[in-house]
Amino acid sequence: MARLTALQEEIAAGHSAALVGQTFKAILENDAGGFIEARLPDNRVVRVQADTALLGKRAEVTVTEAKSWVLYGEVTAVYD
Repeated sequence: MARLTALQEEIAAGHSAALVGQTFKAILENDAGGFIEARLPDNRVVRVQADTALLGKRAEVTVTEAKSWVLYGEVTAVYD
């Protein structure tokens, strides 16, 4: 089981790493203890540093860092 889990971690890390540098449309939807969670159209979540006043807004988010299961990014544009 540990080998299967390690393989899945490796696969997930590869998929996540491929997203670094890409920009996506997102909805800024949750305050997650120091981060805002930006929800992408494919249901992935990117953690961004942003003001909670932006919650509920549509935005463009660029992925800047990827872990196996967590994406980090920055808000590059906000739409009304």
